[in-house]
Amino acid sequence: LRARAAWIREACQAAAPAVDDAELQRIVGVLRRIADGA
Repeated sequence: LRARAAWIREACQAAAPAVDDAELQRIVGVLRRIADGA
């Protein structure tokens, strides 16, 4: 799960320039729910 969290963080950092902060926070929230359920 830690490796997955690191991958999610890297993906968000890579995507950050393309999305505004509110959208990024929404995406992170969705990914966290997915990770918690996995």
